[in-house]
Amino acid sequence: MMDEKKICFVTAVNDVEKYQKCKVAIKQLVVPEGYQVEAKIIMGSSSMRHAYNEAISQTDAKYKIYLHQDVLIID
Repeated sequence: MMDEKKICFVTAVNDVEKYQKCKVAIKQLVVPEGYQVEAKIIMGSSSMRHAYNEAISQTDAKYKIYLHQDVLIID
């Protein structure tokens, strides 16, 4: 069952240093009241597509945002 009030940021990571900046930006987002945020990282995957598919099975969040490790969401 999907959690209607959960947002999951999914990132395929092969450069931890770049991802750290992405992670900081996610933590600074203003989240709507009653919602929770989680971040799933997939390392060592053979492709981004494979990593994203793997992450789908690891979260019950209704909303999934797929990010490249060097993307910084600010709003």
